[in-house]
Amino acid sequence: MSTVLIDFVKDAMRLGKNRDEITAALRAAGWPEEQLVSFWDKYHTASFPVPIPKPTLYASPRLTTLSLFYFVVLYISMYSAAAILFTFLDYHLPDGRGEMAGFYYSSSVGALGDQIRSYLAVIIASVPLVYLSNRALQRAMRTSGQFIHGTHLKLLSLTLFVAAIFMLCNTIFFIYYFISGELSLRFIIKIGILSTVSIAIYFYFKPEIVAYEKKA
Repeated sequence: MSTVLIDFVKDAMRLGKNRDEITAALRAAGWPEEQLVSFWDKYHTASFPVPIPKPTLYASPRLTTLSLFYFVVLYISMYSAAAILFTFLDYHLPDGRGEMAGFYYSSSVGALGDQIRSYLAVIIASVPLVYLSNRALQRAMRTSGQFIHGTHLKLLSLTLFVAAIFMLCNTIFFIYYFISGELSLRFIIKIGILSTVSIAIYFYFKPEIVAYEKKA
């Protein structure tokens, strides 16, 4: 919140100006309506020589724990789903040099089935927890009167930042292997998977970010 705006409102109220007069003056000076509404929402409506701030809601440790748990199981679920697809690609398609190798590849007997089972077990266990923890988090925020928890917002911003970095890395690696002449169908599919995940994360969290920005 702008300290200039706060100081002006305090000085105007000391001079006997009411809220409507102050708002009209600020609106005439070019202050955005959304910012004025957001400013007054933080103060009590009673007449007083200076603005009376409303109490700040306490951010409970429960909300912090729920936010951390939600994003952890979300990351685990996304990684396991991508790992299953990458494992199939490594076992059935050659790389850019025509070799059957890769991060998820193993020549040992039964390795493919073991890896798939392990990732599948993680997905079965974690995906329901993503849904349940998100519902519990939303319910806890409504109960506490908070629109979005601080820790949740930071983790959300970090997630979008990581997704953007993935998109940048995808582009860099694609150009590098294209110049090197080592592009393969397997690599292109992997790039497509990672890009799809990054874009999906952005559009999944975009409504929440937009709603928060409007509220803030």
